[in-house]
Order: sequence, then structure tokens, then C-alpha cells
Amino acid sequence: MLDPEGKAGRTYGAKNTPHMFVINPEGKIIYEGAIDSKASPNPADIPSSTNYVKVALDESLERQARFERQHASLRLLGQIQMSL
Repeated sequence: MLDPEGKAGRTYGAKNTPHMFVINPEGKIIYEGAIDSKASPNPADIPSSTNYVKVALDESLERQARFERQHASLRLLGQIQMSL
């Protein structure tokens, strides 16, 4: 989302730019902070930096997948018990 007037940023309490927020589908902030590990405007620094936004998204997706696998297992167990 682009926020040229800073309204959304102020609503979430951004302190500087760029200040990144990753918000899950329920509206909960799951990451807040820098884009990456290097406070540098030099594009040459990107390959050697850690992209914090990507890490937050990857971890969130993995948690969701793990949750879905666990619940699928519980549903299967429930179906097995019902058939006994």
C-alpha cells in the first residue's frame, strides 16, 4: 500500500520511513519495523541483507500451513473414531 500522506503510517504508529507493517487477514500486526537488515539506500546492499518483511511473511505462511495440517489430522482422527 502506498501512503504518500502518511495517514495509515500514523494510525499504526510508524516512527520513520520506510517503516513496514505486515498485517494478517485478521488485522493483527505480525511484523513492524525495517524492510531489511541494512539501513542503506544502496541497491548493491540488497543481496547481502536479510529481508525482514519476507521472513515475517514466510513464517506466517508456515504457521498457517502447520495449523491447517494439525487440524486436518484432528478431523481425520475424529472421522476414524466416528466410524468405529
